[in-house]
Amino acid sequence: MILIRYILGLILLLFVAFTWSYMSFYEDEFQVVEIPSSIDTSVQKAIFRKAKNNGQPLIVSFHTWGGDYAQNDPLRDKISDEDWNYIFPDFRGPNKQSKSCMSELVVADVEDAINFALSNIDDVKKVVLIGRSGGGGVVLKSYLNLDVKIDAFIAWCPVTDLESFYYHSLCVGDEYSSDIISCVNNDLSLMNARSPIHDKTNVPVNSLLEIYAGIHDGCTGPVSITHSVDFYNKIMRYMNWEHEVVQDDVIIKLLARSIPAISGYEIGDRKVYLLKERYPFSLTVFDGGHEMLVDYSIERIKKIISAH
Repeated sequence: MILIRYILGLILLLFVAFTWSYMSFYEDEFQVVEIPSSIDTSVQKAIFRKAKNNGQPLIVSFHTWGGDYAQNDPLRDKISDEDWNYIFPDFRGPNKQSKSCMSELVVADVEDAINFALSNIDDVKKVVLIGRSGGGGVVLKSYLNLDVKIDAFIAWCPVTDLESFYYHSLCVGDEYSSDIISCVNNDLSLMNARSPIHDKTNVPVNSLLEIYAGIHDGCTGPVSITHSVDFYNKIMRYMNWEHEVVQDDVIIKLLARSIPAISGYEIGDRKVYLLKERYPFSLTVFDGGHEMLVDYSIERIKKIISAH
């Protein structure tokens, strides 16, 4: 009995030592950094990782609507496995006050975070922005407003229209409606100024834009797929590609979930109900809800950074 207890105690000690060693390595690998704002006197925090090897991409990942820089990012472990550069900025934290919620300060913070990362990394191969939900909205806000070269923008289940999001949230009783009220200081007329769908269309045509939406979002999730479809249509109309616009009858079928899946085509292991591709733009509506497909995202980024 004493021998068994000794062996179990030794196993526990080894497990604790391994866990402590792994966590110390992980914490050393992903560091909290402080970035002075270029637009006001604040200092924004971010999680930053510098790749061990040169010539790696920079992945700029965004927190969700109610998160901040300390939020767990499901991409983080896989980015470590790939040895990619990484930054996870705060951009004024949760969308509950006027300085956050896709404001001009948020755009400046994103650009500051990218510039900080680039200035601390040698030989960056490509820069990819990715986010989901509120972070997906910031991806698209950045797409139309950043003054820095980005190779690809990937938005999952993005919020693109605060007015639509407000009234939908109000209808179903989600707390997001009160968040938006706080963000615009009770002045609903200010919602459009923060919404990517209403931004001046300034398309970086040399950058990839990929938008993904789960067909059940808006029903089982908080953000209707119309946020994604309408933004894609906005870009198509800007390009004068009216024949690429998702038509109203198709949108109705998507919302009713009466549209058949595309035969023989999946992303990850999910069926796809709508795929619109016209380089460098794409819109994918897949069998899912308010989510990002993490493994697919990593594989997609690999293809983007390996392309010439």
